[in-house]
Amino acid sequence: NNSVGDAYTQVSQELRLAGGTGQLHYLLGAFYFDQKIRTDRGLGLGADLGVPGEPVLSTMGRVGTESGALFGRLDYQLTDRLSLSGGLRYTREKKRAHFVQNDATGIFPFLGFPNLTFDGHSTEDDLSPSASLSYEVLPDTNLYARFSRGFKSAAYNVDIASSIDGLTASPEKATSYEIGFKTLTLDKRLRFNLAAFHTDYDRLQVSQVLGNGLTLTNAGRAQIEGVESEMSLILSSRLRLEGNAAILDAHYKKFDNCGV
Repeated sequence: NNSVGDAYTQVSQELRLAGGTGQLHYLLGAFYFDQKIRTDRGLGLGADLGVPGEPVLSTMGRVGTESGALFGRLDYQLTDRLSLSGGLRYTREKKRAHFVQNDATGIFPFLGFPNLTFDGHSTEDDLSPSASLSYEVLPDTNLYARFSRGFKSAAYNVDIASSIDGLTASPEKATSYEIGFKTLTLDKRLRFNLAAFHTDYDRLQVSQVLGNGLTLTNAGRAQIEGVESEMSLILSSRLRLEGNAAILDAHYKKFDNCGV
């Protein structure tokens, strides 16, 4: 038997200022995010399993996240057909976690679920750049190349666990490269996009079921690359045909503490 009582609240706000003159355009912004998650769960062994007293393993978890960011982007029209963009985002994110797992009967430790108490906190600062180059081959037909970096802050598990070791994952970072082609043709009835990308992950956050509980950890390095396409064709005022296809190759390059 299981009982679940979770509560989730979130507040976010983003402000942007955009403008420009002539060949130069800019975007400036600020972002704020506040999130609180509370979990109250129980795992019970019913009488039909032959366990006297119907013991319950209770877990209570709290995760609070506060994030703020400043970002900006500049777009410059180098020629009538060639444009260059560059961006920068600074993020500061704080997290706090509290987790308690308790069984008053003493039955669950023999099943691999010990009594646990955990408190965690983290503060991360990140500066992520991006840049792109776009060339208009024909009207409504563009070639582009893009580079970007990003990060994901530390993660915490506040669900049933078999040890404290698997409750935390360190921050993750990603570096991505992309080239693509976009066109709008046939009197703007056909839209076709094609993109190839490659993304490298450093300390990729991984969730695993190991033993009796959920475990968070970091893979050393991983990558994903592939080709994606999408198409939209307006056949009539009432009928539109859409489709997409992708070929992906994802694998770990280094995973020293893999549990398998």
